Amino acid sequence: MALALFAAAAVFGDHGLMHLLQLDRSRREVEEIAFQLQQKNERLRQRARRLLSDDLYLEKVARERLGLVKPGEVVYRLDAPQQNRTSGP
Repeated sequence: MALALFAAAAVFGDHGLMHLLQLDRSRREVEEIAFQLQQKNERLRQRARRLLSDDLYLEKVARERLGLVKPGEVVYRLDAPQQNRTSGP
């Protein structure tokens, strides 16, 4: 009887096998999140370096994000075409 209680405590107790498996699963999830964040940080670092060193890229980003226009340029804005909805046969 005592052996069965000891075995149950070893598997399901506060520091038992189930708890260790849960901790391992949590550790793997945290490691995956950390890896993804490291990759994102590297992409952001590369983008920051490019913004500081590549004038053409900086101009492209400024035009896309801020809608900047060079002196003498004319901007044409077109509305999306309207779809004609006709009733079927």
